[in-house]
Amino acid sequence: MHAITVLQEDHERILALFEELDAVGPEASGEKVRLLEQFGNHLLVHVIAEDNIFLPQVEDAVEESKQTTSEFFEQSASVLVEVSELTAASYQSHRQLTALLEEMERLEPDSGRWEEKYRELRDVVVQQIEDEERLFPKAKLVLEDEDFERIGDLIEHCKGQVRGFAQAKLASSASQSSRTRKVDANTR
Repeated sequence: MHAITVLQEDHERILALFEELDAVGPEASGEKVRLLEQFGNHLLVHVIAEDNIFLPQVEDAVEESKQTTSEFFEQSASVLVEVSELTAASYQSHRQLTALLEEMERLEPDSGRWEEKYRELRDVVVQQIEDEERLFPKAKLVLEDEDFERIGDLIEHCKGQVRGFAQAKLASSASQSSRTRKVDANTR
């Protein structure tokens, strides 16, 4: 699958989860926690795939293009600089998003601080998606269609591995909790 299609589908899923979170009333804090966890999982899988697959591939293509393009096509050099800046901004936004999610997990969903952090998270995510949507057409200038297909496959594989790892971690924690409860019951 084309990398940009994969990432745009992620953006749509993430924005849809925001709409669900926005629709939850203040009295449904349990639902907020559940939706935030689901949102966080989707967002983190997306960020990991971008940071480890898509953005490095774009950076490599930019570097290769700079070596050739700057010598022959000065106009194209400005596009390469813009792609580099958008890529760097993506990495920075991803760190900020991860920190905000971690901070929100420690807050009570019915607190004003949670709502404040949620709005901040929402603003950062929406801005990040807009920046990435600006990056995609420029990335098409430095990557070939077959590169996008290969990268899309790598992204899907990475996302599958990250989800599998998360499920294994959950199963391991559940198993550990079960063993701990049995040990506690036996020592009484």
